[in-house]
Amino acid sequence: MGLLGWELKNFQLTYRLDIDPSHPGTFFLMVTQLFRLIGFSSSYSLLITEILLGTILITVLGLFCYIIFPNKLWWIGAGGTFIFNNFAYYSNPVDIITSELVAIAFVCVLWHFREKNKTPFLVSVILGTSLGLAIASRIHVSIFLGLLIFFCLFFLINKKRLALIMVASVLSSWIFIPYLWQNPIKFLAIFSYTSPLYGSSTIYLKHAYHISLMDLIDNAPLAFTGFLLAIIFLFLPSKKIAIEIPKKFLLFFLASTTLTTGLIMQSNMVDIRFFYPVIFLCQIFLPYFLIKLVNILHEKRMFPSLCRHKYLWLILVFLENCASLLFIAFILLYFGFMYEKTLLLILQIQFIFLIVAIAVSNTYFSENAP
Repeated sequence: MGLLGWELKNFQLTYRLDIDPSHPGTFFLMVTQLFRLIGFSSSYSLLITEILLGTILITVLGLFCYIIFPNKLWWIGAGGTFIFNNFAYYSNPVDIITSELVAIAFVCVLWHFREKNKTPFLVSVILGTSLGLAIASRIHVSIFLGLLIFFCLFFLINKKRLALIMVASVLSSWIFIPYLWQNPIKFLAIFSYTSPLYGSSTIYLKHAYHISLMDLIDNAPLAFTGFLLAIIFLFLPSKKIAIEIPKKFLLFFLASTTLTTGLIMQSNMVDIRFFYPVIFLCQIFLPYFLIKLVNILHEKRMFPSLCRHKYLWLILVFLENCASLLFIAFILLYFGFMYEKTLLLILQIQFIFLIVAIAVSNTYFSENAP
């Protein structure tokens, strides 16, 4: 929090570079500083910045998901992932903002996979800008994912479009990393030495600890479910079952999340927050896969007969909601907030269930449904 009132003076810049150059968080801090200059206190500036940036980024994410697939409810599930999420309530806001920016970048990449060079230029600019802002927030994971995205787009779109994305990314990251204004060479040199992904600084090794794959799955079961469903949809026969997401994007999605997860696990310092961009990426695609699964079951006439009866299905959904709320009330009554993370996970599962329930209703109870 001491950085909220920071000015670009040499001793402060040097101190920040020596302590933690790979986590600048300057995008979030610069926006916070604007509210401080207006006259708000530090605490209110933090709160306003977190709410404002979160609202804007979630809105952009949901809007893009709706534009890509207007006839599906994926946009609600993708946006709700960041609202009904246990990580969002316990994490540094910079990590959540970074995850939202990375999610927007990947949705823009999906747009490019679908339309290639016909993708609107604004989407390409937003892709580059979101990557740049993510780098200005958390360099380590963002820059690696950015390199993977650029490598993939090199074979997908023309070089002018790729240059536009790269310029937008470099420009936005340079604007929001003030350390690059004064001494970019020193910043990059110290970053390459002390980065927890690429370097071996004693700053990180001193407090190093590692998270196993089972620990990661235990902390993010919904993300793991989304990852498994992506693998399943990748190997589904295209001639029999058509999905709107290109198979090449699914391959890129799985490869990038796997490589990033493996790289973080081999880094000098591992904390669950390092995995947030990957976790949220898998979670925002989980609602799409579940909704698509409902459609596939409907097309193959494999859905349970109970769900084909409108009133029985509505009673089932109502009872499930009541049971979930009663369970949450029981936990709160007898244990207080001792199991907050579990309750938030239940709420997140409940939210996804409602999205799927609405999808089932739209599929089976519409006038055109058989």
